[in-house]
Amino acid sequence: MDLITPAKFDNKYYVGLTNNLGLFESDAALLTNATMKALVDSFVRSEATWKTKFAKSMLKMGQIEVLTGTQGEIRRNCRVINPANAAADVVLARQPGSSGSTGVATS
Repeated sequence: MDLITPAKFDNKYYVGLTNNLGLFESDAALLTNATMKALVDSFVRSEATWKTKFAKSMLKMGQIEVLTGTQGEIRRNCRVINPANAAADVVLARQPGSSGSTGVATS
C-alpha cells in the first residue's frame, strides 16, 4: 500500500498518507482523528519510532489465540458479527491430509 517505496519495509507509507497518497478511505481516516494524526506524524518524523511500535504490535498480535472448531466463528461479512441464528449455518471443514480447519461457510 506504500506508493513511495513499495518494495521496501519502511515508514514511507505514513509519509505518503500526509501527502494524500493513501489508497483507501481507511488510510485517509488515520488523519481525521487528532490522536491518530499525532501517531502518523510521529511515524513520519522517526522511522525508528515506527519500527519499534510495529515490532511491539506484531508481538501483541502473536499472543492472540485462534479459536477453532465450535469455539470459533467464520463471519459471513467480515465487517460484522454474525447474527445468533446464522451460527448454525457455519460449518468447519477439514482439508484432506490436514489437521486444521479451513473454515468453509455454507449458505
